[in-house]
This record gives sequence, C-alpha cells and structure tokens, in this order.
Amino acid sequence: MHFQSVFKIKSDTRYLTPLREWISSVQKLVDENDFPKKALLPCSMALVEAVDNAIFHAHDGVEDLPIEISLVLSDGSIVMEVTDKGVGIGEPVIPGPDEMADHGRGLFIIHQVMSKVESKIVDGTHHMRMEYKL
Repeated sequence: MHFQSVFKIKSDTRYLTPLREWISSVQKLVDENDFPKKALLPCSMALVEAVDNAIFHAHDGVEDLPIEISLVLSDGSIVMEVTDKGVGIGEPVIPGPDEMADHGRGLFIIHQVMSKVESKIVDGTHHMRMEYKL
C-alpha cells in the first residue's frame, strides 16, 4: 500500500464539494504513478455518485447517519469504498439509463468508469467498493 486516507461525513449533500476537493488534493499529494491525472475525473465522478446514492437512497435523506469514505492507492489500482447504513444494492444488472429520466444514472456511471464495483453487507453496514485499475 502506498497511501490510505479516510473521510467521514454526515449524510448531507453539502459535503460533496469538500469531497471533490479531498480527492483532488490526494491526487496532487501523491506520486503521479500512484494516482495519475487521467484517473481523477472517473474516480471523482464514481465517488460523488456513490456518496450521493448513500445520501438519497441508503439514508433516505436522514442527515444524522454517517458515511465513511476510504481511498487506498496500491500496486496499480485506486480503491475507494463508501460505507453507509443502508441495506445495499446487491449485484444488480445495470441497464443503460433512460435518457429522459431525471435520475437513475448513478450506478450506470459508476460501473462505466470503474474497473470493478462490489456491493456487500458486513455486520449490518453496506459497503460499496470501487476499483480503478491503472
């Protein structure tokens, strides 16, 4: 492992901008080989979508529920995990989003920009693990 960081927030969209700044700061802080600039946009998009889903779907807008975000850079991959108090999504089939819908694109985007996505429940807590292979 070359780098690890954890960010804990309340279930509130006001944290999305600082979250984007956090991941951008990590990218600038570490070696280009561990987190290349080309990985910043897909990782930021996937992370914000995953946290947004936790806020609106897992926590149904209840702001007091915590969300924990971890980021680990190691041997050829960027791994992000979003942990929430929801029931999880399992391993859904991700169809393309309805172009006319005003929602429903989050999971599709995450699966498109990340190399691997896993969702599981551990000790009553939902974990979405997203991996970006370099």
